[in-house]
Amino acid sequence: MLELLIEELKEEMGGGRRRFKFLRKLLPKNDKDRVNEVKSVVRKAIRKAKSARMWWKLSKLERGILTLVTHLQIKLKSSVLVKILLDVLKKLALLLNPMYRYYILGFEAARRACKAAYKLGNKGALSWMKDADFVIYWGMLVAGSHGLTIR
Repeated sequence: MLELLIEELKEEMGGGRRRFKFLRKLLPKNDKDRVNEVKSVVRKAIRKAKSARMWWKLSKLERGILTLVTHLQIKLKSSVLVKILLDVLKKLALLLNPMYRYYILGFEAARRACKAAYKLGNKGALSWMKDADFVIYWGMLVAGSHGLTIR
């Protein structure tokens, strides 16, 4: 069941083996090992999120799910529980990705820059917003001007 969800996520996000390395640890060996591995993966994810100050960007429900998984003895028999856990871990992986954070930070600044260039007569300026590298560049500029370090 878990293998199918990992394959589904691969197709959805277009990622290779490396992106889903942390999810591969959830694959079953036996029940005792799987419970301990799930807990260790979730604990590491929580630790990384807290050190990168991304823990509080998750909703209260998502933080609660991750915390409960670490505190309770669970067996991943329910496909709904597995799907929810994978969704939360996927969201956390995106939040911990520096390029994604630059993209989020630079989106508004890039939009304003495109709008200003269009008003000055550049007709192709509105298409710049579709370029992810342009938006990431503006995110780096904004982060640098505010003294932010994105790890």
